[in-house]
Amino acid sequence: MNKNYNFKLIHGTFTASEATQVLFDLINSKIHFHSMENFSSQERFGKDMPNSKRRIQALKKVRGSLKKIFDVAEKKKLKLQMDGFVEITILE
Repeated sequence: MNKNYNFKLIHGTFTASEATQVLFDLINSKIHFHSMENFSSQERFGKDMPNSKRRIQALKKVRGSLKKIFDVAEKKKLKLQMDGFVEITILE
């Protein structure tokens, strides 16, 4: 039997600057994680981890898309409502 957990990690209204800080810190942390995973694989086994390399590219694409949104909001002095959830499933 699988067990699910849900957590609301982000909830509120943010300036573009605040939203950038919150989400870019998370994305940059994930990019760093995958970069270290790939580096470790290169050092230990002499090969890249294809999944980590794909994930890094996907995260960079998301970061670029968010930057465009935040730039528009910043320019127009708009607030942003953000909600972010994490779902964890324990697999048995």
